[in-house]
Amino acid sequence: METDGTRRGRNPLQRMFVFLPGSGRLLQIIWPFLVIVLLLLLLANESMHILSAARAYSEGESLWSKGQKRAMFHLVRYSETHSEDDYRKYLEAISVPLGDEKARVEMEKPDPNYPAVWQGFVEGRNHPDDIPGLIMLFRRFRRLDFMAAVIDLWAEGDRHIAELTQIADQLHARIASGRTSTDSVLPFRDRILDLDTRLTPLTDKFSSTLGEATRKTGFLLLLANLAIAGTLVPVGIYLSYRLVRRREEAERALKLSEERFNLAVTGSNDGLWDWNIDTGEVYYSPRFKELLGYTEREMGDNVEAFNSRLHPEDKPAHEQAIDGHLQRGGPFDIEMRMQTKAGEYRWFHFRGQALRTAAGRAMRMAGAMTDTTDRRLTAAELFAEKERAQVTLASIADGVITTGTDGWVEYLNPVAEALTGWTTASARGLPLRGIVNTVDETTRKITPNPIEMVLREERTIEVSAT
Repeated sequence: METDGTRRGRNPLQRMFVFLPGSGRLLQIIWPFLVIVLLLLLLANESMHILSAARAYSEGESLWSKGQKRAMFHLVRYSETHSEDDYRKYLEAISVPLGDEKARVEMEKPDPNYPAVWQGFVEGRNHPDDIPGLIMLFRRFRRLDFMAAVIDLWAEGDRHIAELTQIADQLHARIASGRTSTDSVLPFRDRILDLDTRLTPLTDKFSSTLGEATRKTGFLLLLANLAIAGTLVPVGIYLSYRLVRRREEAERALKLSEERFNLAVTGSNDGLWDWNIDTGEVYYSPRFKELLGYTEREMGDNVEAFNSRLHPEDKPAHEQAIDGHLQRGGPFDIEMRMQTKAGEYRWFHFRGQALRTAAGRAMRMAGAMTDTTDRRLTAAELFAEKERAQVTLASIADGVITTGTDGWVEYLNPVAEALTGWTTASARGLPLRGIVNTVDETTRKITPNPIEMVLREERTIEVSAT
């Protein structure tokens, strides 16, 4: 029973599960909860991603407001100092809301140019790690009322920024042309201050609307988490309950099957064996060990316990039969001699069948062992007795014909062959009437078939015939 698979032993997966007793059964029970936990973790991760995006919008709004305030401050300074340095600082500050506007306008399109959106948010000084969340929140929730209100205020603010850039361009052109008198510049300053007056409540409203949108988003995500958890947990409990019920039914069926198996083993005269090819472990039934003269604990449950008791002359035939069955699928049906505890060798008839994986690899093999020593001895004695009977029949002076219970000829001694003209070889398998007919000496009629008379009356029949 020893193959390469036995010597290789357990694979890494089998060795790993050795440390997890009952892991397969545990997994069958808890897998619904594992799926629920995984789904809740995915939902929590998505919730955190959305809330992080909402936070990024709040930070972006702060950068937008600061950029707008600084731009107006430096533009007013520029109207007073006419310094290009102040105008440069204005351009640097106004680039923040202008960059955000570029991103917003592009995201409003059905098929946005995302590199352009990314560049716009970068110009708006948003952190690169926050940009994916900014895009996701805008594209996914643009049509929701609270998000739409925020974006509408953003668009309105951008229109004011466009007005500011128009004023700045006109002011810069006026100063560059040399018209720097107070009467020439003052109207621009008044327009800037008026625009600042209109922008301040707008930015305040944007901040409060964005805060309200963030709170609503958090509340909705909380409801979604609770609703999904409240739905999945009962489902998981129900699925686990069904799995436990099925497991209990399977265990009851298995227990009943084991009881039937044990009854069959106890009432059978055969010894049973079950060989785990991967691990090398072998189960020998109590009757198997008893047939060899051992008690339950006196014989090991391994391949060596079998091989060490196999007759040396039978080992080649055994190995050939095992390999033929495992490698080529041939039948495993062989008679071999095994040494008993008393030291004598007895004949046993072995039969077995392998259990294979889907790929065709044998993983287990089980079968039965029957003691055939007495049958062999009886057959040998019957053969010897038959030989002696045939010698006796061949030497007597009477003609003797033997048949089976069906009346078919089996043997003719030499005298019968001479009398009938039939040889044993040519007459074997023919009916008695086919080779000889007996005639009543008195009536000269054919007598009844003596074989039928013997079988019918169950006694010795004497027939006076020629």
